[in-house]
Amino acid sequence: MNKKDFYQKQYEEEKKYILDKEDEKSPLFSHLRWYCDIILPTFIKVNIKAIKSQKKYQFGITFIYLASTCIVTLVIIQALFFPNIFQLIWIEVLIILIMLFVQWQSKKFAYHQNWLESRFLAEKLRNLLYISLFFNTKDSINVERGSFISSNKSTKQWKTFMKYFSFDEKPFINIIKHLQTIKDFLKVDWIESQIKYHIHTGNRNHKRLKLIERIGFCFLILTIGVAISHALGIGHHTAIGDVINSIFHFSSEHSNGHNETSFTIGNLLTIFALFFPALSASLNAIKHTLEYQKMHIRSLEIVSILKDFKNMIDEIKDEEELKNFISSVEKFFMHEHEEWITLVAHKSADVG
Repeated sequence: MNKKDFYQKQYEEEKKYILDKEDEKSPLFSHLRWYCDIILPTFIKVNIKAIKSQKKYQFGITFIYLASTCIVTLVIIQALFFPNIFQLIWIEVLIILIMLFVQWQSKKFAYHQNWLESRFLAEKLRNLLYISLFFNTKDSINVERGSFISSNKSTKQWKTFMKYFSFDEKPFINIIKHLQTIKDFLKVDWIESQIKYHIHTGNRNHKRLKLIERIGFCFLILTIGVAISHALGIGHHTAIGDVINSIFHFSSEHSNGHNETSFTIGNLLTIFALFFPALSASLNAIKHTLEYQKMHIRSLEIVSILKDFKNMIDEIKDEEELKNFISSVEKFFMHEHEEWITLVAHKSADVG
């Protein structure tokens, strides 16, 4: 599937999803169709760019940290088991070159920056589905929102989009007549859908956090076991070690006669003693760089605030209160997104 067909497929799926929200006889259906025809194509392109940039950036982070552990392990294996086979060092050189290429590619194509900017623009376009319910001219929509990154490319793109964007074909909706319908739409489609999204995101980050913590704990136990084995002299010529080696038939020396390899239990335990902490440190670095803990807490806080907004909808009695409510929710989402950018803006991994 080429790029154009992929975008078209995503557009058709999202369009069907949006239009299925309301019956064709609903007063909101014409508004949804207008959004799908005018706004949605741009949203799809920006959203896909944000997702792809995020995945590539996070892959680069993960690869660099894990590759660092692989390099340390290879050096130890070469030094302990194959001290005279220097050609193995080329594997280490190859991994370092790949790491440099991954980092160069990430900076060359600005995956991190594109992720932040595209996500910001995509969220403003998503919110336009709701805030444009009440406005028939582009001058009515405050394009200056998002002051934290007002100098960034994403805000400039937003202003350019609004500059050439026309509301001429936007359908008129009688707010007073259809107040309850609009309230139900905002409650279910905007607030509740965002609550579900952040609950899902929070749970996903929490599971990843716990998985890394459990793996790290397992490596800690294994490292302690290896350390105790070393202390008992397993695989080494010590009094206690010789007794244990004879019981379990461990060999403390084994060579192929050409002094090219040295497969011993002691050397194997040495590798484990260095590999387990190194891998645990890499996983911990990934956890902190991708901010799983803070992202999880952030999602819980957002869900709590959105539930308050959800309860506020039922108390809205007129058009002015509804406008103020939508304005407050939209400002909250933009403020929340600015905090997210502050959190992840300076997170990166360098080969050095």
